[in-house]
Amino acid sequence: MKPVLKWENNSPHALRFLHQVREEVHRLIPDAKVILHGSRVRQ
Repeated sequence: MKPVLKWENNSPHALRFLHQVREEVHRLIPDAKVILHGSRVRQ
């Protein structure tokens, strides 16, 4: 079986995984901005 077909068969799971990762990133981005802003102000 080709990897492409395998990926298509797993797409619902893959999309759910990507959605989870995206939510994690959106949750962490504000913290990263605060940290960067705080370190910039300290300097």
